[in-house]
Amino acid sequence: MTVSRTIMLVMIVAICPSIAHAQHYVMRDGTVLEAAAVERRDSMIVERLTEAGEEGVAERLHACSDVVRLEWPEPDALAAAREYFEKGAAEEALTLVEPLIHEFAMFAGVEGSWWDEAALLKAQALLAVGRSAEATPVVQALLANRPTTEVKQLGRLLFVEIDLLAGRVELASTMLEQIVRDEVLPGELAARAWWLRGEVLSRQGKHEQALEAYLHVPAFFGRERARRPAVLLGASAAYRKIGDRERADRSLNRLIREYPQHPLAARAREQMGTSDS
Repeated sequence: MTVSRTIMLVMIVAICPSIAHAQHYVMRDGTVLEAAAVERRDSMIVERLTEAGEEGVAERLHACSDVVRLEWPEPDALAAAREYFEKGAAEEALTLVEPLIHEFAMFAGVEGSWWDEAALLKAQALLAVGRSAEATPVVQALLANRPTTEVKQLGRLLFVEIDLLAGRVELASTMLEQIVRDEVLPGELAARAWWLRGEVLSRQGKHEQALEAYLHVPAFFGRERARRPAVLLGASAAYRKIGDRERADRSLNRLIREYPQHPLAARAREQMGTSDS
């Protein structure tokens, strides 16, 4: 990451909390505290009083554990991090999402918290840059945090990806088949599952079956584009393994043309150069 881009991302992190609107802590006793009017100190929320009370106290303390709901719009930094990740800029996404993980950690299990979404993005970004060992505890924390059904499903699929990166192919295969058998996956997660099936089969040397799995994604989940660069790269490798160099190169060219700034496009260019030599 360039110095100028790093500075830009730090500025986004610093500015975004100040431009958010209608941020409130809803307490167990029904009190609603405006975030802009209070201060966080470790595990306490400090409310400054306009007038000192009879005992001369100028502030009131509330335990963070007494917060039962956050009324908090999606942080701008989270939206920006998601955009970076979808463009393949995982390191930039991590830079933006780390402060959010810290900000919402105290409220991870609270209604309205953005911790789950930030942690999910962090885990996926870590996997995208090959840091599976760091992603593992993040996914474990997610699954221990009373996740929604979709977050639980995605967490289990991320564990499949972690196992694949660690070379535990048979374990990944068993887990993936169990997930597909037990769960009704929504569109993006179903597309991810088919891509993972292609990855598993490819590592097992079953290249024709892997190709079928990869091609299942654009055929049945054409609107789900998050997996498309990885699918195109995987399909190209499968085509090459079965001796269809023309389609292999066509898949790489499509990746380069449709996602020119994605890191996988750089890998595609390298492979094109290798195939030409």
